[in-house]
Amino acid sequence: MNYDVNLDEGLTLFVGKNNAGKTSLMNLMDMVVSGRNLTFNDYPIPCRQNIYQAFADFWRGEISFEDCVNRIPITMMSLCIDYSKESEIDYLGGDLHLLLIWMKKLQRRLFW
Repeated sequence: MNYDVNLDEGLTLFVGKNNAGKTSLMNLMDMVVSGRNLTFNDYPIPCRQNIYQAFADFWRGEISFEDCVNRIPITMMSLCIDYSKESEIDYLGGDLHLLLIWMKKLQRRLFW
C-alpha cells in the first residue's frame, strides 16, 4: 500500500469510516516517533495469514527458503517533508528544525 498524506500548516484532520485506518496511521506515526520497532502483532491479520502460509509451504518443502522470504512483503515507512516557503534551514523555526534533525537520525536507524 502506498499513501500520500499532505499535512496542512495549521491543522490536518483524518476523517473516515470505522476501520478505515485512522487510528492505525496515528499508531504508526507514534511508533516511528518513539523509536519502537514493529512486532508481528502490528501487522494486519491478512498479512499474518500470508506469512503463516509462506512458512507452511516452506516447511512442507513446497517452496525454497528464498521463495518463502520473497513472499513476505517488506515493510517501510518514509516521511518526506516539503517546506517550500523558505529554502534555508535557519528560517524553519525551532520545532521544525528539531524535527529535521530527528528525521536524519531516523533515516540512519532505518536504512543503515
